[in-house]
Amino acid sequence: MKRNYIIAALILGIVIFPIVVIQFTLSKSEQGTETPQYVFKARILEKLGETQTSVNTKDGVKIWRYQYFLVETLDGSTPDTEFVILIVNQDVTRGYSNVKLDINQEFWGHGYIMDPDLYEHLGDEYIFFEHPQVQLYQVKGTLLWPDQIPPLKLLYQAPIARLTAVYYLWAFPQMDEYTVRNYVAFIIQTVLIIGTIVLGIKKREDRGTLVIILLAFILLTMVISSSVLPNPYWSNYDSQYFP
Repeated sequence: MKRNYIIAALILGIVIFPIVVIQFTLSKSEQGTETPQYVFKARILEKLGETQTSVNTKDGVKIWRYQYFLVETLDGSTPDTEFVILIVNQDVTRGYSNVKLDINQEFWGHGYIMDPDLYEHLGDEYIFFEHPQVQLYQVKGTLLWPDQIPPLKLLYQAPIARLTAVYYLWAFPQMDEYTVRNYVAFIIQTVLIIGTIVLGIKKREDRGTLVIILLAFILLTMVISSSVLPNPYWSNYDSQYFP
């Protein structure tokens, strides 16, 4: 009976742990820039305007659509009780296509203030000087922010993906993505893999213990992976070098 409780606790930990970890990914993204950022709930008061511009990308010329809304603060941190939000194409403002932006619509947003540095970069888009303007980085249309979905997937995939740690243990130092922190994670993961195999061989006749060993491996792998999650503000979550 005690063994069943251990198995149930491990399964619960595997399900819940990634969900708890991703709650910190949004605040982590704010460390990626010195520009003041805001996480807030707001109501749309008025659509102020819309412009378009063509942008050269590696995939060719894209048309970026800039939409401006006057909103009022309902909750969270904002530069003023009323301010302007700038929404750009899905490439820039993540998740906005999942939210219906109409008058009186309420939404959660995460963005950064148009300070002098950003104005120099996006000056043509700063056209409403009577209010502070926040360029939206992402909009939450579901229970999760767009930035929280990739790390959640990574953590659930980690028990399989990190089986390559034994290979990367010797190859990773020669890669451009090398960091001491990630390399230490590879070492710990390699030790965990070897230890799990050894224990599995020793306890191969005891199926209940084998299940506990496997579940413990999965949970510990998630814990190791959570310590080296890419920063969602800057990182490419498709990187094959995520340990």
